[in-house]
Amino acid sequence: MFVYTESEVFISGGSIVFDNGDIYRTVPPKRAYLSYLVVREEFRNKGIGTEIIDYITE
Repeated sequence: MFVYTESEVFISGGSIVFDNGDIYRTVPPKRAYLSYLVVREEFRNKGIGTEIIDYITE
């Protein structure tokens, strides 16, 4: 899980699951799923969600 804040204010967060034992959702190291992604409304459409997905998948 990754949480992004500015001046201790929550802006966005995301989580990717790489292995939960479910062969239809996760196949390490080939398949994972995005289990959580949220961006505060006033910060949407600025690429923050994309940056979080890129960061947590690296």
